[in-house]
Amino acid sequence: MVEKELVREKEAGVWLTTHYDDSIRRYRELREEARKGTRVVKGNKVPFQVGKQGKVKYYALRYREGLGMKSMAVFVQEIKSRSGQHRHQGGLNIFVLNGRGYTVVDGKRLDWKEGDMVLLPFKRGGLVHQHFNAHDKPSRWLAMLSHPLSDMVGGMMEQRANHPEWKEK
Repeated sequence: MVEKELVREKEAGVWLTTHYDDSIRRYRELREEARKGTRVVKGNKVPFQVGKQGKVKYYALRYREGLGMKSMAVFVQEIKSRSGQHRHQGGLNIFVLNGRGYTVVDGKRLDWKEGDMVLLPFKRGGLVHQHFNAHDKPSRWLAMLSHPLSDMVGGMMEQRANHPEWKEK
């Protein structure tokens, strides 16, 4: 019975109206959060954390409270030797802050150095990648990922290999 009602509502355009209303409501909530939220995130207030991908400092994430913008994930990663290996749909933009190294994407090596931008494109089924340092000091890069774009392609992540410093709790 419920399924028939949903089909009737969809055919009558009620579903579109409801979906549109939800989108407008969410847009207004995000706009209000942006108006009231933090506009400067102080780097010395954001600690590095060691996770399955490596040593990362998360400046902006969707679920971080009090931010003025939640549409982007923004983080800095430090790579001493290598990151963890994982697969996701892509859409990640990486700006190399210092050092040099390379990223292996679906078996293909991409070399990078300070000042370069590495663009991991969207790919159906995702792309497997891992980052490597080729410098005597740790390399650092800034990564940005659009949450709305990631959501549209079905954001997912599959861990393939953990960072060498990661310890299960």
